[in-house]
Amino acid sequence: MPGRRALVASGEPALRDHLLPLLKGFGLTVEAAVSGPDVLRHVHRATQVGQPFDFAFLDAHLAR
Repeated sequence: MPGRRALVASGEPALRDHLLPLLKGFGLTVEAAVSGPDVLRHVHRATQVGQPFDFAFLDAHLAR
């Protein structure tokens, strides 16, 4: 999936550490967020530069 972008959002370092290399292995460009406000910053910045995320992997217990 080269050229596709993904956002991994989790407050759990182990989950991020597992998902990031896995998704990169599929050719995705991956960014990580650690909280709800951090997710919003990533999405806002990506939208501003015209590179929105194609996928988002969100932790159901993401910190506010």
